[in-house]
Amino acid sequence: MSTPASTITYLQLDASGDPIMNPAASLRDAAAVRQAILTRLLLFQGEWWEDLNEGTPYFQKILGVRATPNNQQIMAQVLAARITGTPYVSAVQNVAVAFDPRTRKFSFSAKVQTTFGLVDVSFEPGALAGSSG
Repeated sequence: MSTPASTITYLQLDASGDPIMNPAASLRDAAAVRQAILTRLLLFQGEWWEDLNEGTPYFQKILGVRATPNNQQIMAQVLAARITGTPYVSAVQNVAVAFDPRTRKFSFSAKVQTTFGLVDVSFEPGALAGSSG
């Protein structure tokens, strides 16, 4: 079985979350899709001036709710839907949400099926998203 030709390229982020402006450091295929997912998760809803509805609804549907098992399931569904909207993503599997209602610390992990294979995604708002491969 052959792998598909490279069809997506993305700028890699440095330790500060800034793009590395060196074409040699660009990500391709599964790694590029993973970076696209993390970039989508980093955009909070209402943050982009051109489309205030675009973004992940952290304050609207995640951080402002109680951490009941049902609400954690809703949080996972919201994030899975956001990931599914990323180009080259076909499915989101093994979604895990951790939420501490006292500190409001939130983290999320999932396995994501892409056109280029399975990728692991982990995310915690406020920390550099998924900086490990």
